[in-house]
Amino acid sequence: MLRHVRPAEQGAAVASLDLPRNAAGGLYTLRARVGDRTSERPIVVAGFEEPRIRKELDLLREAYGPGDEVRAALTLATAGGGPLVDHPVQVLVQVGGRVLPRVESRTDLNGEATLSFRLPDGLTTADVLLTVLVEEAGWQESISRPVPVVLDAVDIQWFPEGGDLVEGLPSRVYLRARNAHGEPADIEGVVVDDLGAEVAAFRTVHDGLGRLPLTPAPGRAYTARLTAPSSLAGKEIPLPAALPEGCVLHTYDDLQGALAALRVGVWCSTEREVEVLGVQADQVLGAAIVEAGPRALRSCTCSRTGPRSAGARGRPGSP
Repeated sequence: MLRHVRPAEQGAAVASLDLPRNAAGGLYTLRARVGDRTSERPIVVAGFEEPRIRKELDLLREAYGPGDEVRAALTLATAGGGPLVDHPVQVLVQVGGRVLPRVESRTDLNGEATLSFRLPDGLTTADVLLTVLVEEAGWQESISRPVPVVLDAVDIQWFPEGGDLVEGLPSRVYLRARNAHGEPADIEGVVVDDLGAEVAAFRTVHDGLGRLPLTPAPGRAYTARLTAPSSLAGKEIPLPAALPEGCVLHTYDDLQGALAALRVGVWCSTEREVEVLGVQADQVLGAAIVEAGPRALRSCTCSRTGPRSAGARGRPGSP
């Protein structure tokens, strides 16, 4: 029974429930009754005992919308570390407190399973919780994860490599997508120009981050049109306008930091002498000077010792 119930104010009340220390973990039902009306909501209670089953649950995407299929990777192992082989599990999904029909699955020979369910087409809440219930030798344990739902709000920031887009010069545009709560969001889409021509496609690949190639044509404006998640399909976001002239950078991928120097390519709309600086925490680590123009990518290297960035600027007296 609920304790510490405070009087209702403007139709709302607050109450708390003290659970006994020896309460068994599992699925409980919270029931509220007002007059002849009753409302129920399931809650998962985790026991205080040392887990007997090692559980890992990871969603395979960072954002979902109405009607999307949600997929999650589940791994189960015994306390000793061996996989829990061919073991049944129950998948419980709550949407705004309402329980969807349960889904049953089984682990494979590695103690792994891919769980999937579909969100309602008419989803109007971001309150979605995925819970997996596991029972072993009469003992039930659970693991839960909130499902990141994007309804109609997403913030996308664009970062042209080198700082600016320049007409006629090949470049890459990095992007960062966040939902209304500031958390990473998975998105997909295409880039179209102001004539409706599709010029590039993009998708986030990790932590709401991604990139796309773009060579702005003179006089054209560009817009990103989202295609996923379904709740954002058709949403359009303008890309930064391209400068009529200038320089762009192209860093060569070294994701593992294996190279001793930062390799950078430079393009410019007109022939000029360019100074390239390698910078870490506002400290210049190295510099190089190249003659860059529009006909070919000119490469240079800058020494570095850790996370770094690069910038290019025209030398005094250059065009």
